[in-house]
Amino acid sequence: MPEVSECSTCQYYAHDLHLVCAVHPDGVTGETCSDFRPLPADFSQRFVDFLSLQQQTEESLELLVSHPMPTGICSRCGAEIERDESGVVHWNCPCGWLNNLS
Repeated sequence: MPEVSECSTCQYYAHDLHLVCAVHPDGVTGETCSDFRPLPADFSQRFVDFLSLQQQTEESLELLVSHPMPTGICSRCGAEIERDESGVVHWNCPCGWLNNLS
């Protein structure tokens, strides 16, 4: 598939072995592309921010599915932790696991 030198810095570039871009899947026929749209100047920072947000989301989801507050189960030993609905934010388990969310 023919690519031009500007393909790798174009917003439409697919970074795929089988597809050049979304606008010209088979590549362009000339030396330049009339549909070339450069990546934004802050593209690298946006990508880093996106990856950071994705990691934070994964960490939050892990906490949500493993913390005794929503589960009532110790994330270390699997024992059931007695919960009361009085708004207590201190959790500890006989195995020694301790968490204080205050």
